[in-house]
Formats: sequence, C-alpha cells, structure tokens
Amino acid sequence: MVPDSSLLLATSAGHGGACATSNIRAVDARRDRALRRLGYRVLRLESDLVLRALPVALQQVRAALAG
Repeated sequence: MVPDSSLLLATSAGHGGACATSNIRAVDARRDRALRRLGYRVLRLESDLVLRALPVALQQVRAALAG
C-alpha cells in the first residue's frame, strides 16, 4: 500500500470563548477550502484527541488514508 501523499493532517487546539472559537473555525475552514482547491484532502483532529486518545486519532488517520 502506498500512502496517499495528498492527505494533510491538521490539529486544532481548543480555544476559550465562543467568539474566538467561531473565528478560528472560520479561518480553518477557509484554509481547508484553499488546500482542497490545490488537490489536498484535509483531516482535522482536535489536539486533545491526539494527546489523550492517540489510538482513536490513528484509527481516523488510517480510515482517511483507506478511503
């Protein structure tokens, strides 16, 4: 199996406040759209998931690579 080199993994840190979270999500969404236009697939995971439940995060990465 050859890994899909067009998959980008992005982690998102939880930020306090609904306004800050909304602004960050909007910036992330614009960035993700730009990357998709360039032919990349973006898998965004919460950093807390990666830090506290690495097996679950890895399962999501594997699923994205397989699909």
